[in-house]
Amino acid sequence: EQLFYSQAWRLGYGTRNPPLYTWLVLLSQLPFGPSLVALSLLKATVLWSSFALILRTGQAIGLDRLHAALAALSPLAIGTIAWEGTVSLSHSLLVLPLVLGTWLALIRLDRRGDTGSYLILGGLVGLGLLAKYNYGVFLVAVLATALTDQGLRHRLLDPRALLIVAVAGLLFGPHALWLIEHRSVLEATVADHFYDRTTLGTL
Repeated sequence: EQLFYSQAWRLGYGTRNPPLYTWLVLLSQLPFGPSLVALSLLKATVLWSSFALILRTGQAIGLDRLHAALAALSPLAIGTIAWEGTVSLSHSLLVLPLVLGTWLALIRLDRRGDTGSYLILGGLVGLGLLAKYNYGVFLVAVLATALTDQGLRHRLLDPRALLIVAVAGLLFGPHALWLIEHRSVLEATVADHFYDRTTLGTL
């Protein structure tokens, strides 16, 4: 599927998933050409970046090296990631390092509060939305939680927080416009997806 979609740069490749993974496939094909090698190396990079970010997150919240390393390796005990993630679930797998990166960016914002932290968070939000639409569910949940913390609430209500919106908008905006142009297809996709889930429950 990805080799088929990645024949050209586009703002969208259908309405089920955003285009970031396919863009990464296109980049991975520059040195290796359209091949399974390019796809496999990209998948491995996404997986190992997730492990590395879990390790970094563990260290950021105060875990010692051993427990942070065990946490980083824990996804290998989850079949969906350790097995299905290597053979399918490309977009779902890509959202994992972006969720972790967003969490780390919030920790950085809380501790530093500098302009760079706002820009980094905005970039990760934009990339997260381009990786998988349900990243938006995580984003709403994590921001709502962050607002309950006095320090983070102060950071997020700072006028510089508009930089988060601006950077994320610059990254996600072109694809959002593409979705608007293809809203009839998007509506059909949502209707089919909802129909499949609701009818499944009645069988």
